[in-house]
Amino acid sequence: MFDEVGMLCAHPPLRALLVQLARRCRKYQASLVVATQNAGDLLATEEGTVVATNPAIVLCGGHRGAETARMQAAFSLTDDQRRFLERAGRGEFLLLAGSRRLAMRVAVAPLHHDLLTVR
Repeated sequence: MFDEVGMLCAHPPLRALLVQLARRCRKYQASLVVATQNAGDLLATEEGTVVATNPAIVLCGGHRGAETARMQAAFSLTDDQRRFLERAGRGEFLLLAGSRRLAMRVAVAPLHHDLLTVR
């Protein structure tokens, strides 16, 4: 599991490692989980695009227009899907699984919210 993978891709040795992991994980029945708040950082390089597009399942949240243009090209999104990502609010995502696409909203149940926020 790697968080802020876009920043890691800025360093050539780490970028090369992530590309190798992305290409080999499924072959060995392993999972690679990557997260970034800025898809533009990740999709800015060819290697980053390999890391972003190799997973079997991708969850995309809201982004700005320039980033969604890169996402549209990388993930073959329709214009409607791109607009959804540009308007997506907190908890709204586009789930990508192969050629399937699903707009979804993730919400925390009130009980869980209370448990997580009570001090």
